[in-house]
Amino acid sequence: MEEIVNAKLENISIFIEDHNILTMFFDFKWDGCGQGYGGYELDYYSEKHMKRVGTPVLTDCLLELFKVFNVRSFKDLCNVQYMRIKRSDRMIVAIGHITENRWFSFKEFIDNWFGLNDVNLVKF
Repeated sequence: MEEIVNAKLENISIFIEDHNILTMFFDFKWDGCGQGYGGYELDYYSEKHMKRVGTPVLTDCLLELFKVFNVRSFKDLCNVQYMRIKRSDRMIVAIGHITENRWFSFKEFIDNWFGLNDVNLVKF
């Protein structure tokens, strides 16, 4: 079952998680509930360099989020107080502008980006 709810944005973090993978999370609260959204790999392991390396995917991801939420900086994105969240089977599948019909889906974005750029994808 799919539902759309308005949620308070508690935090956005970009960080290196336990397996040394660069990722991004949004934390939301609504109606006594809380849930995170994100966890996609935003870098990759380079066999050539024998280490994790950055990719333009993080920049493209931020640019897409800036468009959806009509902001011009990461600080402004973090200051957005409310977003809509689209949930399916109790999982957040997309986040959207609170009043306009603009949405961002990590899965669709990553699938499209990596599909075009032929880099492996890991979801935690």
